[in-house]
Amino acid sequence: MRRAIILVRASSAKQASEGDSLEHQLEQCRHYVKKQGWQEIKVFPFIESGAKDEREFFDEVLNYALNKKNKIDIVVFKHINRFTRLGSVDYLKWKTKLESSGIRITDIYNTIGEKVNTLDHLGFEYSWSKYSPTESAEIEVAEQAKADRRNILTQTIGAEIIYTNQGYYPRTPPYGYKTQKVETESGRRTILVPVSEEVFYVKKVFQLRAQGFNLGEIASELNELGYKSRLLNRRDKRTKKAIGKIGGKPATDKRISEILERTVYAGIICEKWTKYQPVKARFPGFISLDLFNKANKDKIFLQINDHKASILYGDEASTQRNKKRVMKHNPLYPFKRVVMCPVCKSELRGSASKGRSGKHYPRYHCSEGHKQWSLPAGKFNEQIYDFIRSIEFDEGHHQLLEALFYEEWDKKRVDEIELSQAKERYVADLLAEQKAVFERIKQVGSELVRKALEGEYEELEGRLKQAREDRNKQVKKEISAKLGFQYARYFMEHLEELLIDTQNVKRQEQLFGMIFNELPTYDQIVDGTANLAEYFRLNGEKLRSGDPDRDRTGGLLRDRETC
Repeated sequence: MRRAIILVRASSAKQASEGDSLEHQLEQCRHYVKKQGWQEIKVFPFIESGAKDEREFFDEVLNYALNKKNKIDIVVFKHINRFTRLGSVDYLKWKTKLESSGIRITDIYNTIGEKVNTLDHLGFEYSWSKYSPTESAEIEVAEQAKADRRNILTQTIGAEIIYTNQGYYPRTPPYGYKTQKVETESGRRTILVPVSEEVFYVKKVFQLRAQGFNLGEIASELNELGYKSRLLNRRDKRTKKAIGKIGGKPATDKRISEILERTVYAGIICEKWTKYQPVKARFPGFISLDLFNKANKDKIFLQINDHKASILYGDEASTQRNKKRVMKHNPLYPFKRVVMCPVCKSELRGSASKGRSGKHYPRYHCSEGHKQWSLPAGKFNEQIYDFIRSIEFDEGHHQLLEALFYEEWDKKRVDEIELSQAKERYVADLLAEQKAVFERIKQVGSELVRKALEGEYEELEGRLKQAREDRNKQVKKEISAKLGFQYARYFMEHLEELLIDTQNVKRQEQLFGMIFNELPTYDQIVDGTANLAEYFRLNGEKLRSGDPDRDRTGGLLRDRETC
């Protein structure tokens, strides 16, 4: 009886589970072997690409067959494309090698026929008289298997490259995200959506880095909050079947560095398939560009203009960061973005011209389609300060504002609440881990193993104690809303302390947007006709009356002459 081994192969775990499964191939091959009356010696199931030059498990099959002590006569597989996808050259190389050792290969469809001796009727045989009538068909099938692979990969990977450059994400999702299919005008596409528990840790990394913490300090902080890397299935190297779990590791410096470099958290895709050029994602990032840039100071600078993303590195990033800071938030011109040009109502600009004495004279100015309007920065700022001092909180809206404050307060407390929840989860995880160790202690019989488990239990007890202390500290940090409102009320009644703040121009711009229904022009500030939000009113007695030096035409000309 002829001795046969069976080769069953899939190219990937996905193919093994969704396409031509190993189990289905094995069932067909066993039926074929039994029908031929051969003896099944061994089965070789594995998942490995049939187009690799170096194939670990495929070589194992061939070496087993070629080992004379195993006395193998036949290697059986379902189809030639399960034997190789490298084309006819690779196919003939291995077929010849096996046949030279007296081993035949065959598929269940009988594409590979037995050799015929053209001198058999005369009782003679030569090397040239033996040939395979089906060899041309075998070569055609082997070449077709190679072409099919090329066509399939061109179609699937090519499409994924196109989708990636359109801002979608067909790859494995990074930590913090999961994939989700969405309907688009062009069909179903894959985007990334946040995973809330993982997002918390990613945000924490960027926030701590922006505050100046080093990688080791950030890793320690995350581990204290209970960070563990994502759990994945651990798969058998040969069959790719799930045999356990991998992951669940604490944060390290390297892991923190990897998170900080992922531009996709800021909604920008930059990878091999985009030729490392930035592409604005079709899904929002959960890390703001500002926070990303602060966390990656002097390394990476991201920006999006007109829906087009760009990335600067190294010195360019540092230069652009400084440029933006100077252009947008120069404390010499704190009101250029919140008080508009009285002529065209556009944002003002600020610059300093150099006089004959070498002294610089900072001025606000605008010339957007009209004759230049200009005013010395000192005079301009003083006029705005006078106006700000005259704004008062309208007591008639006290209750409404208090309700709005509590609503906003709850939004601001989200981060603190998430932090508390993370610390609570960490305590719960440690308790569960400790309980599992305790159950193992009760079951083991070895004194040596018991002592090792008891040591592990004590170590968990120490970590649990520290985790509880951290959790309790976090609870105490949650300040009452009543106390917070008292502070907010104080600043409402002393607005100038916030609005006249040239050291925090960005916050000042945000507050101006809250006080005015629409940003005022310089003329409206001088005239006292700015459109204030309903929660505020103007105290006319505090607003100083105009004087000749504030004339918006002659005064400007006289001032320019003195410069």
